[in-house]
Amino acid sequence: MIASRILLLIGISLALMGSNCDKVVPGTLGTLGTLGCGGVLYVADGSEGNAGTLRMVDPTTAAETVVGPIGHGVTGMAVAPYPDCTIYGTTATVGTNGELITIDPASGAGTVVGPTTDGVSLHSSIADLTFAGSKLYGWSEDGDDLVTIDTATGAVTVIPSPLGTAGSGLATDSTGTLYHVNSGGDINIIDPATGTPTLVVNSGPYNQTPDAATFIDGTLYVLDAGEPGALNPIRLVTVDLTTGATTEVGPLTRTVGPPLISPDALAYSGGATPTPLMVSFQEGVGGYAGTQDAELREDTPAGNFGTGVAVTVDGDDPVASGFDAHALMRFDGIFGAGPGQIPPGSTIVSATLELYVVSGGNDVDMLQMTAPWGELTATWSNLPGGTGVSGSGATFLRTLIGRPTAGSPLFTTGVSQTFDVTTEVQNWSNGATNLGWGFVPSSTLLDDGVDFASKESVVNPKPKLTVQYY
Repeated sequence: MIASRILLLIGISLALMGSNCDKVVPGTLGTLGTLGCGGVLYVADGSEGNAGTLRMVDPTTAAETVVGPIGHGVTGMAVAPYPDCTIYGTTATVGTNGELITIDPASGAGTVVGPTTDGVSLHSSIADLTFAGSKLYGWSEDGDDLVTIDTATGAVTVIPSPLGTAGSGLATDSTGTLYHVNSGGDINIIDPATGTPTLVVNSGPYNQTPDAATFIDGTLYVLDAGEPGALNPIRLVTVDLTTGATTEVGPLTRTVGPPLISPDALAYSGGATPTPLMVSFQEGVGGYAGTQDAELREDTPAGNFGTGVAVTVDGDDPVASGFDAHALMRFDGIFGAGPGQIPPGSTIVSATLELYVVSGGNDVDMLQMTAPWGELTATWSNLPGGTGVSGSGATFLRTLIGRPTAGSPLFTTGVSQTFDVTTEVQNWSNGATNLGWGFVPSSTLLDDGVDFASKESVVNPKPKLTVQYY
C-alpha cells in the first residue's frame, strides 16, 4: 500500500530529525556549497534570421565570453531547473522558424527538439522562454499569448491572454511568479493558468526596446536590444520593480553586417542553491504502510517470524546454542509520482535509517539484499543458500557500530541509532530494485545480540527512513 507521506523542508533541526514528530515544518535552507546549475548568465543572438552564438555574460559588468556557434537564430532561451540544467531555445532562423532546440553549454551547439506547433498552426515567433518549476513557458507573438512548451517534443499549448501586446521578455522569480515585459516597457504579472495580466509598473528608459528578461537573485535583468539596424548600443540593464527605473550594467556586442546579428535571448542558470525536500517513511505515520521486516532464526529454520514487536540480531541465540539470528528490513513504495513519494531519478542528498534499540549488545553488519523476500514468508532456510542472510548472496555494506564515541558502550538499550544509507537509496532512485537490507552479527563480536523495534512495535518507536532529495 502506497499512502501519502510527510514532506518537510531541509532546514529542520537535527533535534527534530531525531524525534518522532513528522509534521510539515518550514525551515531554513542549508548551504550545500554548489550553485544550482552553475550560476551563469547566458545571452544568445541571431534574431534577424541568421545563426548566432552563445555567450556568457558577467551580470556585474556585462563583459562577454563567447561559448560557440549555436547554428540557429535564437529568440528565446531558458535553463531548466536543477538537476536538469538543460538550456532550451526557440528559433527564428531563416527557413526553419518555429523550433525548440537544446543548447550545449560547453560548445554552444544547438540541437533541434521539434517544431513549436499547437497541432493547428506553427508558432514561428516565440519572443522569450522561462521555467516555472519544471514547466516551460513562452510568449508567442503569433497571437500575443502565453504558451507552454513540451520539452520532449516542442509541442505548444496556448493559454489565451487578453494582454494583446507584443511580447518581449518573460521571466520567473524565485517564488514562481511569472513576469512579462512588453515592447513598451510595461511589466505585468501573468497568471500561468489563465494568461490574465496584472500591471506592476512601466519601466524605462530604454535606448531601444526591452527584448528579453531573466531574474538573478531577485533582480530583474532586461536585454535592451530593439530592432535590426538600430544604431543605439545594446545594453544589459536591471529594473527596479517598484519604480520601473532601469540601471545600465553595460553594453553588449552586436555583430555588424553583413549579416547583422543582435542579441535577443537572455537566461540565467539558477544561482540559488537548490532546495532539497525531506520525506520520512515510518509505519503508521502519515498513512505510510510499506515497512517490511522479519527475523530469521537458525534454531527454527523453517519458521517465519515476521510479526514480532522486535527483530533480533545475534550470534548465539538461544544462549550457548551457537545459533544465529538475522533480521530483514525494507521500505516499500518510497519511489513514485504519488504524494509523499520520491520521484524516480532524484538526486539523494542524504538518507538515514533510524532504529530503536530494545535490548543493547554488540556491533551488527548491514548487508544489501540481492534476493526477493516477503515479511510473512521469509525463513532461515528459504532464502537462497538456506543459511539466512549470510548465505543468500547479500552484499556487505557496513558494520553498524552502536557506540557513539570511542570507548563508550556498544548498542545501548532505550536509544535510537541513526545510520547513513544514502548510497543504497541513490541506487534505488537510479533504477536498482529495492530489496531492502539484511542484518547479521558482526564477524568479530558474536556473543551479545541486539534487538531492534520492528514495525509491529506498540510501545517503542518503529523503524524510520528519512530522505533528503532534489
